Amino acid sequence: MDIPRLIIADERRTGFIPPAVLIISAMQQMGYPVRIFVSEPDEELIQILQLVCSQPVTVIDPFLCGSQKTLKILFQHAAQKDAINFIVAPLGERQREDTLTVSSDTLEIARALGCGIVPVLYGDTSATLTARSVEHIVSQCNGIAGGGASILAILYMSVFNPREYQLLEIEQGRKTPLIGLGYIPKYLERESVSLLHLLLEDRGRQVALSLKTAAAQLIALVDQVEWATFATLSRIDEKFEAVSDSNRRQLPSLTVGIYDHPAFCLNGDNATQLFSYLGCSVEKFSELDEKKLHNADALYIPHGMGFLAAEMLIGSKEKSNVLKNLFLSRKPIFVNGGAAPLFGSRFALSQDRSYEGLSLFDFESKYNFNMSQRESLKYHINAFTRGIFFDRGGKARGYSVPYLSISSQDSLEKGLWSCIDAESLKETSQTGWEIGYGAVSHVVLELWSCIEAVVHWLTLRKR
Repeated sequence: MDIPRLIIADERRTGFIPPAVLIISAMQQMGYPVRIFVSEPDEELIQILQLVCSQPVTVIDPFLCGSQKTLKILFQHAAQKDAINFIVAPLGERQREDTLTVSSDTLEIARALGCGIVPVLYGDTSATLTARSVEHIVSQCNGIAGGGASILAILYMSVFNPREYQLLEIEQGRKTPLIGLGYIPKYLERESVSLLHLLLEDRGRQVALSLKTAAAQLIALVDQVEWATFATLSRIDEKFEAVSDSNRRQLPSLTVGIYDHPAFCLNGDNATQLFSYLGCSVEKFSELDEKKLHNADALYIPHGMGFLAAEMLIGSKEKSNVLKNLFLSRKPIFVNGGAAPLFGSRFALSQDRSYEGLSLFDFESKYNFNMSQRESLKYHINAFTRGIFFDRGGKARGYSVPYLSISSQDSLEKGLWSCIDAESLKETSQTGWEIGYGAVSHVVLELWSCIEAVVHWLTLRKR
């Protein structure tokens, strides 16, 4: 199997949009077909890429996938043979001005996919310090992906002018012989935008236009970046060792309906890819049409900013009754992540503004966008009792988002699944509420980490 693929490992700076967005947008504008993956559930990055490139993004996080085999299966199923499959990953963390520790997840993906890496490194310090950083990065990466050198070439970000780049090329060439792909000028940097703003139609469109314009400016700079070389690097070792698996096309007779809303795409298209992998037909729905929903064998409401779709889902008694009846009809339903608050008793957007939910479950939720914690927390999910989704002892992986919290006064409404912090290995919360054949989780469950449970849930009505 041939799959052109390349990891863009970019250095991230707080307050700025990752450089990989400009690179991929530019290549797409030049006519290169692209397919986009990201290495972690960075929701702002996912949404920016989806807005700018007008295509869904797939998340191949090593921890969330649960195993290297599952990660490879997801990649080979979602990848496109006639496109450059870009994996956008963080390069790592700087320890000093001249040293940078490469992300272990980025290295793990390179190992799993046999994939070369192109680092995108900030070059706005002295040429000597930047060249030392490159040397340090290469020493950590070479040989990990099999074949030739894992670091295939290098691109710089925020170099001030051509003279500075020339000095940088000379200094880097003395220490580490690498293909230089050019640099992105500092004036093309773009500041980051909050996730909420990205999900608002007008604001999101403005951000996408700004980034597309910056990419077009980069293209217009003749010989600024070696675009043809960039594309060629993805085909240096395009042979991909395919993984066979018995789950493929296991459920060809089922139809899964997926709720389609611009604010409900923060986990990428992983769920859609899984249902497709299992052989299910996938139908998107944006309105609660009982006749259309009746034809689906199961319904999935993906992770997103639930309150932005509250009017569409529970904005009237008629709409609320449609959802309630679906749960009571014993149709398999799964509500993931940020959509969960709509199904509790109340959800709040601030201290003094709260709204009624469907009250199918006795928990209250709060969306808080003034939080100090910015990163998601990853969890091992363990079921401590048998339910409609997991058997007792069932396991999965997932993550919580920093802007959502859930509380319950009733100990019976704490959830059926324990959430064990991936780093401390301590239980920090619970999730997983069930009624009829429906399950709700405020933690974003990665369905690829529990394929057997998904198959069990999808076939409940067939038993």
